[in-house]
Amino acid sequence: MQLRAERAELLTRYQPTSERIKQIDAKLASEEKILDNEDNLEVNEQLTDVNPVWITLQTDLKQASTAASSEKRRARSSTNRSMPRNSNCRCW
Repeated sequence: MQLRAERAELLTRYQPTSERIKQIDAKLASEEKILDNEDNLEVNEQLTDVNPVWITLQTDLKQASTAASSEKRRARSSTNRSMPRNSNCRCW
């Protein structure tokens, strides 16, 4: 902004082809190039915060999975105990 204002003020006294105006134009071009490069930069943002809801759900899921596995084992165990040990027995 400041360079543009300075350039406009100098144009009231100098020709557009003068050395002073050319220097300011070169500075403006350089700054615009820098800004263009920054506009084209890709920003990668990663969140590193822990989501307490996710943690709670993961914990609940693991506990439920463990409880279900235990219940299945217990059910199989009780079924195996109630079956006769006689291998000659035919169970329909």
